[in-house]
Amino acid sequence: MTDDYAAVCSAVHLTLLLVVSVELHLLMSGLVAKIKAEYNDRAANEELASTGYENLARSATRHVALGALGVLTAAIQCGSLILICLWAAIDGHGPARWVAWTTMLAAGWASVFVVAFAIGKVLYEYNRARDAMTDVAEQNPFEVHG
Repeated sequence: MTDDYAAVCSAVHLTLLLVVSVELHLLMSGLVAKIKAEYNDRAANEELASTGYENLARSATRHVALGALGVLTAAIQCGSLILICLWAAIDGHGPARWVAWTTMLAAGWASVFVVAFAIGKVLYEYNRARDAMTDVAEQNPFEVHG
């Protein structure tokens, strides 16, 4: 590991850590908003009070699982940053190939997580839009003449 590689890896880790932190915040904020909206709907409509908890529980479980994976990714990034800082702090530090490999694997894992998370969000929003269009079509059918 060289000083330049350590500097580049540190910048990459900090950037990925920032992106993961923002995504986790947005994920958990969305879960809280969804739970509050569901609670308000149920409080306003007594017929809904006994139905639909399974969907909310399933959604909450997915959010928490993704959140746990994000926290694990952030912890790996922090650990890698600590290793880089310790390596840089040693006077006359050597090549430390294992530190270089560890930082590369940590950056790779976080990159894959961020890209997979972004793709998952796009697919989730696509499915929500498709379901909304289906609901609108069922509620207000109209004929299209060619």
